[in-house]
Amino acid sequence: MSTPEQLIQEDQDTFQPIAVPVWITAADLAQVAGIAEQNARLALSKCATGGTWRKHTLKVRTKDGGPANAQNPYQVHIESLPPALVAAYYKQHTRTTLPVKVQTGPVLPMPTTLDPRAARRRSEARWKLEILLPALQFAKGSRARGQALRDIARIKHLDLSGKRRTISERTLQEWLQKLETTGEATILARRDREDRPDRNIICRAWDKACPLPPETQAAIATELRRYVRGLWAEMPGWSAIEQLASSKLLELCCAHGWKEATYLACRVGRHYVEKHSATRILATKHKDAKRWSDEFTPRIKRTREGMRPGDLVVGDVHPVDVIMRRSDGSEATPRLIGWYDLATGDLFCSLVLLDKGRGITQAHIAASFAAMVEAWGLPKALLLDNGSEYSWDELEAGFAALSSLARGFNFMIRDDDEATPILEENDEGRETPIIRAMPYRASSKPIEGIFAVLERNLLRAFPGWIGGDRMNKRTHKVGEASRPFPGTIDDFEATFYEALRFWRSIERPALGGRSIDQVRDAFQRDGGPLPPAVERSALVAALSETVKRKVTTWGVEIDGQWYRSDALISNTGQTMVFRYAKWAPEYVFYIGAGKALVKVPLAPVFNYTDGEGARHQADLTKIQNQWTRQLKASATKVDVLAEMSRHTNSVGNHVPVLKGPAIALSEELKSAVDAVNLPESENESRHLGYGDVLDQKTGEIVCTIPDHYTARHQPAEEDDEPDWEEVAKRFAQKEGLDEVPPSSSPDVASRPNGTHK
Repeated sequence: MSTPEQLIQEDQDTFQPIAVPVWITAADLAQVAGIAEQNARLALSKCATGGTWRKHTLKVRTKDGGPANAQNPYQVHIESLPPALVAAYYKQHTRTTLPVKVQTGPVLPMPTTLDPRAARRRSEARWKLEILLPALQFAKGSRARGQALRDIARIKHLDLSGKRRTISERTLQEWLQKLETTGEATILARRDREDRPDRNIICRAWDKACPLPPETQAAIATELRRYVRGLWAEMPGWSAIEQLASSKLLELCCAHGWKEATYLACRVGRHYVEKHSATRILATKHKDAKRWSDEFTPRIKRTREGMRPGDLVVGDVHPVDVIMRRSDGSEATPRLIGWYDLATGDLFCSLVLLDKGRGITQAHIAASFAAMVEAWGLPKALLLDNGSEYSWDELEAGFAALSSLARGFNFMIRDDDEATPILEENDEGRETPIIRAMPYRASSKPIEGIFAVLERNLLRAFPGWIGGDRMNKRTHKVGEASRPFPGTIDDFEATFYEALRFWRSIERPALGGRSIDQVRDAFQRDGGPLPPAVERSALVAALSETVKRKVTTWGVEIDGQWYRSDALISNTGQTMVFRYAKWAPEYVFYIGAGKALVKVPLAPVFNYTDGEGARHQADLTKIQNQWTRQLKASATKVDVLAEMSRHTNSVGNHVPVLKGPAIALSEELKSAVDAVNLPESENESRHLGYGDVLDQKTGEIVCTIPDHYTARHQPAEEDDEPDWEEVAKRFAQKEGLDEVPPSSSPDVASRPNGTHK
């Protein structure tokens, strides 16, 4: 137990320097003072008997005590030497003196509790004790102590926060009473608030009014507490939750037998509701994924130390908050495709003004990536988000092709730090790490902060800037629509790239007081590895789509454009596989022999009056003729008809055709077959006339036409004249006429009713 005087003395001793005795011999003194050793021994002997050396009284002793001799020489304390010699001694011996191994005592145990306010409590007790010291000099209950307390209360004291304030005499007396009762100065510090259990089951009013037994009250409190926690997990705001909880408490009281309970007696109050608000974080997790990801999801720290340009490039798409006019007069905001280099802090941008109803496509991403590679070189790794414009087979296949082109290149498609790596094998058998993000996770990419910096520092100076809130656009005048950027997308690109140059030249504390240009220049001068350059044709070949087209006399048509090369002439009429990039339509590729890529440029178009077109046509015909001659030289001329005859003679007779069993015939068919199989008659062949039928049994010819038809239709001979009266009589008999027609003219008699033809 420390008294006030001991406490003050301990604090004063804490700040006093601790003297470390260092004794040196006459030889050491001679070396540091630059004198002979004999003179140094004489000086120590003189000072041992009360003399001085160089007007300084030296502290001298013998090594083991007792009289001095050769085995017990004099030693001098280093601190008693003149200050210049003391400094020279320490300067000479700090480099040669070996460090002394510090030994410690027993290990102190780890405290079970730790008071975080211990230092403040000690400072507070010391401050109050210093204020009370003038009064502690007098006896307890004396008039002098009372007068001292009154004097202390009249003046202002500087407290621990740096403010001056007065302390009442009553407060000073309370401090003295505590100090004299316990004898400890630490009692003057305020005590910490103790964590006490709740004094109320629910609230003071309900506890006082509820007549239910304690067991029932505890059950109601438990159920109500779970109910309030459930409300916090679904809705914010204590006011609505307090009202719902109060009505719920009223129902619980009535259900447990307190029929006279009122809503006023069951009001739980704000304190009770907020005391159980720990579950409010669940409402954010289930209903506000963006805020949950930004404010509550644990994140890890990453460092860029040791990274070089191109080691990791981050890609993303950002809407630019500047209004522009399209060619049709409609307003829109451009899209910025950005590539952020983590090592240098540099940003490569591509601007796109989309048509109405259109979005960023895969062709835009591929074109921007190719432009970035042409400017910066091929990076080692890409960090992309999980958007549909990045996740397409051709782009991934192109990245895989680039990874085989440049050793170490890989790319990542992910959204946050919880992405799961997937190892895929490329054409050469090497595994390329492709990291895909878990779906429906908010983005966390370092490029987002760079976009915010561009909006805040550069784009807000552009005419037509509307800010990030589309529903609350920044305007040049209140109540009027925002004025668009005065110019085309080309004018905007030129202005934006010029502003971006200025942004690269700004010195930043985060880059050690250097600008982005200075950082990149330092990397290029240190002789370290830099990203490799890639030809544009290689990028086009890698980041292109595969299509099948038929080669015609005009070449090959892809996406409305015609391509032709001399190598395609030999493939006319064939369907081939081509690699085509929408963002680079100046040429296409096809895979030739040995998987070699053959470039096919756009087919030239000539005017009707341009003579170069005829010469180009002649060159194509010459190439075709040369190709056909080569084909002809590789084949032997063959007489096809002679070869057919040769083949027939060499193979021999044809293989006989085999037939199956005969089918059963009907009676009519059998008679027909029998008639066919009858032997031919030896007589002369007879011809059947009109109406004659051959009898199958007898072989005679039978006439089936009546005689009067035969006589009527039988042609008359040239010399015989037909009997017209007989003909008319037969006609009248057949037609049922009573008398013969009067006219005997052949034309009239031969027709019914004497009508003329």
